[in-house]
Amino acid sequence: MFATGQVAPEQLWRVVGDPWRLAEWTDVESVADVNPDPPTVGGQVTTVEAGTTRSWRITTLDARLLEISTDTERGRLGFGWRVVRDARGGSRLVLAAGVDVRGFTGRIRARMLDVPSLRRRMDRWAHEALRVAAASSR
Repeated sequence: MFATGQVAPEQLWRVVGDPWRLAEWTDVESVADVNPDPPTVGGQVTTVEAGTTRSWRITTLDARLLEISTDTERGRLGFGWRVVRDARGGSRLVLAAGVDVRGFTGRIRARMLDVPSLRRRMDRWAHEALRVAAASSR
C-alpha cells in the first residue's frame, strides 16, 4: 500500500529512514536501541509496543529503502518501506509487509485476521509519517 503527500522525499526519508523515529509514525511506543547506530544491514532495532520488547533485524537498507524482520510466536513478520518522488510532486511512501506463519490454522488466522489488521495499521502509519514529515518541515 502507499500514500502520497506534498512533502519532499528527503523530508519524508528523514522521518521514516531513521529507526529512532519509529514511535513518531507507527504503533511502536518507543525505540530502546539501534545497534549499530547509524544502522546497517544485519543490525538490530529494539522496539517496545504494548509493553513488549521486540528485536528486529535490518535486512535491507538502501537509498530510501528500509526492510526489517522479526520472529514472533506465530512465525516471521517482515516490514519494508520506500520513499519515492511522486509524479505529481511531493513524495510517495510505499509500505509492504509479509507474514510467514506456521501451520494451517496459522495461515487461516493470518488471512482472516492478521493481514486485514496489518493493512489498516499500515494505512494509518503511512498517513502519520506524511503528517510528521510535513510538520517537521515547518
